Amino acid sequence: MKTLVLTDFSHTSKRALEYTLDLLVTEGEQTITLAHVVSKPADAAKAMENFTPFLDGIANPSNVSINKEIIHGDLYDATGAYSKKEGFELIVFGTHGARGLQKVVGSHAVKLIQHTNCPVIVVQDEIRRDPDGIKQIALPLTLAVEDKKMLNYVSRIAKLMGAMIEVIYHEKTDEFLAATMKRNLSFTKSFLDKAGIDHALNAVAAKSNFDEEVVAIAAEKSCDLIATINHHEDGIKNLFGWSFDQNMIENNAHIPVLTIDAQPAGDVKDIFSTTM
Repeated sequence: MKTLVLTDFSHTSKRALEYTLDLLVTEGEQTITLAHVVSKPADAAKAMENFTPFLDGIANPSNVSINKEIIHGDLYDATGAYSKKEGFELIVFGTHGARGLQKVVGSHAVKLIQHTNCPVIVVQDEIRRDPDGIKQIALPLTLAVEDKKMLNYVSRIAKLMGAMIEVIYHEKTDEFLAATMKRNLSFTKSFLDKAGIDHALNAVAAKSNFDEEVVAIAAEKSCDLIATINHHEDGIKNLFGWSFDQNMIENNAHIPVLTIDAQPAGDVKDIFSTTM
């Protein structure tokens, strides 16, 4: 898996690199890329010098080669263009959390995800992780068609890591929504069965807060990842408390989050339209 780790040379981004080297490097992977973004060309030389102290003391148990790169331009646009051009299959970075107005307009982490076209893993300064690696993945299932993308990606991660998937869904009282969710669950179960991936279904009561229950179940099940699509729940929507994506990224159980932007899905057909 071709992996890009972003750094701003902070303690949090060091955790992201350690997480990658410790848990995400798969058999046969010999190289990862560590990159820093500069907006001014004049800052490139100093940034390159910062790699040396940043890497000091980093454990590299598999002796993976680390390519050091400087990306020039705007953090969001330049990162997206670079990752696409170089064909990265996974991006890892750390988040310092959303503060103040970021909670309304979207955190830097959410904006960065929206400029990428491959899966992203976001880690916090503190990381909940199992010494045995990634063995449990929480997959919140919504009614969104874009869940197709995450189902494909999370299945690939689960196969690579030998992990099981804890599917978490919100029960519905509305008859139509309940039938739709049932159909989605049926498809998801069939998909995972065919892929040979161990999984379990976890229901969240209709009147419960889905965000909170997803994190609680993921923590209870000792999940090493929460996998969710980024649905562009930012801007004015956050004024009304609709910020599922951001709440997952900043979850208080400190579980890393695997996510991918929903926008590039284009006119994807609804894979949940067929009754299983």
